[in-house]
Amino acid sequence: MSVPKRILLPTDLTEASGLAAERAKALIELTGADLTVLYVVEYVPPPYVAIELPENLSSETALVERAKGYLSDWVKKVQLADHRQIVEAGSPKRIIVDTARDNNIDLIVMSTHGDKGLARIIGSTASGVLHNAPCDILVVHAAES
Repeated sequence: MSVPKRILLPTDLTEASGLAAERAKALIELTGADLTVLYVVEYVPPPYVAIELPENLSSETALVERAKGYLSDWVKKVQLADHRQIVEAGSPKRIIVDTARDNNIDLIVMSTHGDKGLARIIGSTASGVLHNAPCDILVVHAAES
């Protein structure tokens, strides 16, 4: 593995993602790599549901804008606020892979929660990324508490 120049840190804003953030911070300190932090809004309500929701929850644009605030708070908490931040809506697996490809990412650093079956081993999102990513992946295991 060569020294990464561009690292992607996908987050779901959880404590498990905080563990991955610690690994990413260590890597950027060692390598001087650029870091991009990615948060994916997974749920966008269908129009027939959205009409019943408050305006700040009723559209993809509104949800992404709201999520930018959440991500901004999270990167401050994990001391990564000086790095590039991206918020997208869609399937986390697809968005992570697409973002890595579109931004010439050398390494994805992500956490897993260890749920069930294959997901228990490496996480369902991590598994989907692992099989499709255009680069190396460091999966940080977050044990159940």
